[in-house]
Amino acid sequence: MKLTTRLCGVFLFVACFALAGCSRKIDSTELIGKYAMKSKHAAQMLELKADGSYTETVTSPDGLETISSNRWYFLAGRDEPWVDLQLPDGDCFLQVHRSIDGNLRLNIGSGNALFYEKIR
Repeated sequence: MKLTTRLCGVFLFVACFALAGCSRKIDSTELIGKYAMKSKHAAQMLELKADGSYTETVTSPDGLETISSNRWYFLAGRDEPWVDLQLPDGDCFLQVHRSIDGNLRLNIGSGNALFYEKIR
């Protein structure tokens, strides 16, 4: 068997394995846990709790901490599901995505530049 044929077979196997891991259906119970997001402006921790509440802790670069909490809801759609965080001034919708390594991410907006990543 030629080396290129063998390499193509290995590539197809790895690609199928990665896609299968990413496309596995996400259940609302998988979302429960702690998530982290770091940016140049702040470090944020988000905890989604089993009782439907959440706590978000934002720590600014100078160490000032802001803590907020409210309710969260799981919105299962035809494509990827969403998390709806209830805020005092409206809703914040986070798109749920499973990365290639199987870890959950909560994307802010559609650009995927900002996201919470599950840590526990």
